[in-house]
Amino acid sequence: MILTLSAILFVLIAIIGREKGVKTFCSAYANFFMIIFSAILIMMGVNPIAVGLIFSVLFSIITLFWVDGCNHKTVASFFSVLIVLILTGLFIWWIGMKSNISGFPAEYSEEIAEADITSSNVQINFFDVFVTVILMGLIGSITDAALDAATTVNEIYQNNKNMPVRELIISGLNVGGDILGTMVNTLFFAFWGTFMGYFIWHQGESMMKVLNGKAFAFEYIRIAFSGLGCILVIPISCITTSILLKKFPPQN
Repeated sequence: MILTLSAILFVLIAIIGREKGVKTFCSAYANFFMIIFSAILIMMGVNPIAVGLIFSVLFSIITLFWVDGCNHKTVASFFSVLIVLILTGLFIWWIGMKSNISGFPAEYSEEIAEADITSSNVQINFFDVFVTVILMGLIGSITDAALDAATTVNEIYQNNKNMPVRELIISGLNVGGDILGTMVNTLFFAFWGTFMGYFIWHQGESMMKVLNGKAFAFEYIRIAFSGLGCILVIPISCITTSILLKKFPPQN
């Protein structure tokens, strides 16, 4: 069934997106194998945070430059993503220290019990894994938001190349607000879809116990940082794209 669904997805995305659609499909699978490779490196003892940062940058390079090519939009989006990764990375580390999240959630106890007894003795710092998972989890949403904002500013510039930088930024932010609204709702429903079973499983327990569960806290922090990354990357992308277009106008 997985192969069948993949084939249907490929056919539809090739028909609708054509060459760019095929590149998007291939980039998704390339990112999938890179995630597996990053997990292997972490299990081999490589620092998880370093792996997360390096592969997050590689994900954005593949998603932006291979699919959309090297142009003002993708360059501005890439630098915006880098800035947000650095800012959120520091904030994630601080929140992780304060929330004291590490190790396996209790909800995974059944899977751990069914596994080989030696598999639960993992010699990895799970705080670093916590930071890495959130970093790699938000890269998709902030890359998407950055490119949307950059594309908006680029279209405005193409229709009025004499517009000052300040007005170009303001126009981009006006559209960016609409992008942000739909994206935050998408993240919320993704979170709820993931954790509907979690709430059903904990029926009858106090709400405070459910909300303080490690699995819930981890997933909520991940979604919250994805939203925070989108909030930060849209104005940064609008500013970088506007400055880049005005300082280095694209040639006809």
